[in-house]
Amino acid sequence: MTSNQTPVPETLDQELSVTVRPDVGDPVDLNLAPGWYLEENGISYEEGDRILAEGSLGGHGEIIVHKVRQGNTTILLRNVYGEPLWEEPDGGPEDDGGGAR
Repeated sequence: MTSNQTPVPETLDQELSVTVRPDVGDPVDLNLAPGWYLEENGISYEEGDRILAEGSLGGHGEIIVHKVRQGNTTILLRNVYGEPLWEEPDGGPEDDGGGAR
């Protein structure tokens, strides 16, 4: 598959969507993760880059991407329940997990 979108610094907080063109079939839109999460894990895209995305079909017909690979870099985006790994269950990425003090 090839990607036709590039994350830019002003959109690092937004979830990055890419349109991929599979080797066979029609283009598919994928919602991946916030740009900062991808960048933090060593993935950035430029038009024409080849990627491998693995996921499942969601309840509304959308594709939920669980894992994405670019070159030798593979990152997990969601757990087995489809929950985003960039969201901490205790309240966000800046929460130290200590709870209320």
